[in-house]
Amino acid sequence: MLRLEKIPMELLILLAEKKDQLVSREEITEKLWGKDVFLDTEQGINTAIRKIRQALRDDPEQSRYIQTVVGKGYRFIGPIKVTGKGGDGIPGQPASIQEKATFPIPLDRSRRLPVGGIVVAVLALGSLIAFALLLGRVRQQRVEPLTLSAVPFTTYEATETMPRLSPDGSQVAFSWDGDPPPGLKGWDLYVKVIGGENLLRLTRRPSATWIGSAWSPDHTQIAFHRISGSDTGVYVVPALGGPERKLRSTRVTYFIGSPIDWSPDGKWIVFQDILPQDNLPRLYLLSPETLEGRQIPHAPECLLEASPAFSHDGKHLAYTCLQNKEPHKLCIYTVAI
Repeated sequence: MLRLEKIPMELLILLAEKKDQLVSREEITEKLWGKDVFLDTEQGINTAIRKIRQALRDDPEQSRYIQTVVGKGYRFIGPIKVTGKGGDGIPGQPASIQEKATFPIPLDRSRRLPVGGIVVAVLALGSLIAFALLLGRVRQQRVEPLTLSAVPFTTYEATETMPRLSPDGSQVAFSWDGDPPPGLKGWDLYVKVIGGENLLRLTRRPSATWIGSAWSPDHTQIAFHRISGSDTGVYVVPALGGPERKLRSTRVTYFIGSPIDWSPDGKWIVFQDILPQDNLPRLYLLSPETLEGRQIPHAPECLLEASPAFSHDGKHLAYTCLQNKEPHKLCIYTVAI
């Protein structure tokens, strides 16, 4: 079966749509990469043309399909006949009750194919051109822009922040400081079903100055990093409500250290803590089952590590690094887990 990558296929579509017409390199660049492009499009076009010719077995010296117009562009000159069964067919092509695409294929006499191989090559190449032209028709059709609108999810008094969507997309966990006892103003963790009205309160520590959370992969638990004096630490709580369980105390004092994440395989929770010897924030991995912990590999130029996030396959961790340059610079680092 003949195959083409995305760019060569789009170029073949463009040339086939304008059969026997010159398509300039400028038009090819604009159609394939856009007007504002900072790539070596000359090399890209040459590579795409070469791959098309390889698929069509087209000799550039004696071309049967792609003609090069030196200094200007390219022209598709091969014979094409494509008609749709019971449909409108391809614009500019005759209608028929049959569906077919026919054209000659030049063969290398030194490498003759058996009859069966020739038939397969003809059918595969015919399908390739027919598919390219049909894709061209689809691309020419007007696509109405998708209209999206934002709607409020919470409208409570005070502040709701740090939203985390559940893995199944049905619930949102968030922090809210609007329901403490009289005289106090602290943060607790809440869950609300999308499209529902009921609000579930998961924690009751009104002295907390911040909370960041993360769902377990099976969405049955929520891990959270609470900043609250001697109660500061990493916890887990059932997503449907129940007693919270403290996994580890931490020394974080500022909200930038509260974001945490749970690995897709459920084995690790990543969080920030501060080393007592140098008072610098670092990232750690913690097993919610065994409570085993370890520090991630540290880049010496990072004064601060924060805002961790696992990759979808759980093999890498991305995080924010505050570099020890003048002036201090925030960068994104990744590390293999």
